[in-house]
Amino acid sequence: MNKMFKLALSVVLGATLVAPAMAQNFPDVPMDHWAYNALRNLKDKVLFGYPNTEDYRGNRPMSRYEFAAAADKLYQIMLGKFDGVQSQIDELERLIKADGPDGEWATKAEVQALRDQLAQLKAALDGKADKSALDDLRKMIGEFDDELAGLGRNVSDMQNDLSDLKARLDGIEDRIGNLKITGVFDVLMLGGTKGHADGDTQFGLMWWGTSTGVGRGNYTFEPTGINRDLTILHSAQLNMETTIADGAKANASLMVGNTMGSIGTMTGGNSVYPAGEFGIPGPSSFSEDPTSIIFDRFAINFDGGLLGQNFKASLGRVGHSVSPYILKRPDFTPYYDNQRWDDGKHYFDGGILTFSFGNTSLNVFGGRNFLRGDDDGIELNPINFGFNGNPALRVDQSLGMDLSIPLGDTGSLKLAYAMFDTNTAITMAAPNGEGGRVNRLNVYGADLDLKFGDLSLRGQVAKSDYSENTDTTVSNDNMAWDVSLGWSNSSRWGLTAGFRHIEENFVAPGDWGRIGIAWNPTNIEGFNAGVWFKPNNDVKVYARGEFVEGVNESNAGLTGLSFGDGDALNSWMVGIDYRLGPTWSTGLSYEQNRFEFDSGDDTRFSWINLNFGWNISENSNFRFGYIHSDHDISGGSVFNGGLFTTQVSVRF
Repeated sequence: MNKMFKLALSVVLGATLVAPAMAQNFPDVPMDHWAYNALRNLKDKVLFGYPNTEDYRGNRPMSRYEFAAAADKLYQIMLGKFDGVQSQIDELERLIKADGPDGEWATKAEVQALRDQLAQLKAALDGKADKSALDDLRKMIGEFDDELAGLGRNVSDMQNDLSDLKARLDGIEDRIGNLKITGVFDVLMLGGTKGHADGDTQFGLMWWGTSTGVGRGNYTFEPTGINRDLTILHSAQLNMETTIADGAKANASLMVGNTMGSIGTMTGGNSVYPAGEFGIPGPSSFSEDPTSIIFDRFAINFDGGLLGQNFKASLGRVGHSVSPYILKRPDFTPYYDNQRWDDGKHYFDGGILTFSFGNTSLNVFGGRNFLRGDDDGIELNPINFGFNGNPALRVDQSLGMDLSIPLGDTGSLKLAYAMFDTNTAITMAAPNGEGGRVNRLNVYGADLDLKFGDLSLRGQVAKSDYSENTDTTVSNDNMAWDVSLGWSNSSRWGLTAGFRHIEENFVAPGDWGRIGIAWNPTNIEGFNAGVWFKPNNDVKVYARGEFVEGVNESNAGLTGLSFGDGDALNSWMVGIDYRLGPTWSTGLSYEQNRFEFDSGDDTRFSWINLNFGWNISENSNFRFGYIHSDHDISGGSVFNGGLFTTQVSVRF
């Protein structure tokens, strides 16, 4: 059934082919669910809710007969939809060839109007037609032939109809072209405020490292209000895709705006990695840099139709992620809802090769990680690593592989290795006495995901070695492992509990979280837990926390912030998400982090985060938020201030 699930997922994601989105969705499907739009498109056409409640009940297993009935409905809708598209194109082309509606008196403007209608139809078709969905539907029909026959369907005729439908779609594409252009426009306003207490003399400090309420010009580094700490950013992202041949496509993404230089690169240019325990540097605020241009993605993709059923390739400027402890990009921009910043992938110039062996897949990836800047020279996605107190090393090129092995219907196992290489070797000293010349970081590990009914188990382990070429320099105190157990009952509640241990010399370009302002902390171990509850389909209440201690006495790690033996770190968050209606949603959370050092110093970081979301239409939305910070750092530093965020996005 795992194979059938993948086919079903492909058809659902390609099913905007069948009709525009409905205004209402299933009442028990939250707006932030990854399948929300797909289910809204299919509601009352292919999928139907339960009587009385109209709930979808997405966690309930579907029988093969129910699945076959849904596939049959989708088959009928596809046929009818393409019949309508074909007839519209035929009529418009007939009128254009006749020089107008009556063929004699048509003006150039009238003929152009017909051409515009044909162009609009082309755009609609380009945005909705996906031949891969037809192929997957054919495979599904073949899998459920007995059940479809029980519904009175001739499976052979259905397969022939879909083959004919694909041929007709090929003919339409030949006549109206296959270049697809989509995009998104974003306008982002960031307004920082100074402290709300103690005479308004403090800056605010966000968890990604940006200070708020920081003046400019003659008021630089002076606490101020939103009138002087106001940043207006804009971004346009154009995505282009065209078919080169059967099984080969080219795609590119052009990004134009002032976000790259203003909020930092995709790696997080404003992140705080202070030297020492918590010696916060001078305030760094947002800025408004000149507009820049960059192709953040530019690739040619070959699938199994061209190079063989068991091999795919993506060559050019591509992105890839593996797992949190090996290769994954953190999201340093919680105030900015943007797919490119939020997708967790590291981008490089090179390629990704994918080999399939049944349900097992192997990705081999590699390329150049530097010299990929915009026209102002700002790097797209730099990766740096180094010891605390030593110069950071820049990754110039990388190479790696990850192997995903399914474990039946129970789960999966992923094995991975990645090498990050720099062209400049330097001498480094490790906290445990190791050291020497270094020009390479090697990271390898495994992820295990298992599910037994309502119970889930995840385990992650990774190790990092420093070396000069093949000669290992640092190979001790560099392990990380993380295990968690989860339990959920339908879609109403769930809880998790886990334990993790991260040694002081472990480092990787990953995303294993933060404690306060300490991103990807090391030299820690301890427990974590979380619980969530949905009393109804509109409300979700959650709480989570982590309680860890420092491991080794050295209190010096590789990633800027580390903790020593006797130090205790307690972090917890509570929050509520509430859907106000079909288009409005809101959320409120409170987070507190307390660091109790063996030296007797205590540090507290806390944030209140309030947000609103409004889906203006199917293709546009509005987000508003306010984050208030209140910190008391050992040594007497106080941070108290806020950040207002507003974002308007329009997709096409």
